[in-house]
Amino acid sequence: ELFERAKKLCLQKKYYADTLKLNMEIAIQYAGLGDFQKSIRMLEQNITNAKKEGDEITWAHGMDNLSNVYFEMQDFEKSLKYQIPLLQSTYIQSSTYLKGAILQHLADTYLHLDDLKNAQTFLDSAFVFITKFNSKDWLFECHKTQYNIYKKSGKYKEALLHHEQFINLKDSVF
Repeated sequence: ELFERAKKLCLQKKYYADTLKLNMEIAIQYAGLGDFQKSIRMLEQNITNAKKEGDEITWAHGMDNLSNVYFEMQDFEKSLKYQIPLLQSTYIQSSTYLKGAILQHLADTYLHLDDLKNAQTFLDSAFVFITKFNSKDWLFECHKTQYNIYKKSGKYKEALLHHEQFINLKDSVF
């Protein structure tokens, strides 16, 4: 409700860039409440408007959020459809942190599609960027994904090593 009121004020004052950002937050809230279709409609509209306005940052966040909504709905193919173009974004490319996060998301999505080869390829790249940034929460996600790749591959000894890593990181992060 607060975001809706803020959005109305932004529209009255003609702060359209802020309206896009608020719409993004509102859409995420709808997804969190389980109204995925409303969230998808809002995010698609935001992506279109951000692209028209040349707002690459809002476009990238919208694409990532839309990918995450489809992931939560377990529609992994559609999740990829919105995640893959982010690799070409200059905004994403300019940030070690964001690039690592996108690569980890891709690895996790391919894992859910049982495409272990692509999952491993993207995860290897994610580890490189996330290690440079030294983000414990993303390292946790990488080790968890690596554990699951090894587990699905029947490489239980390697899986156990990464399980221990993500449990240690979980204890230190959360």
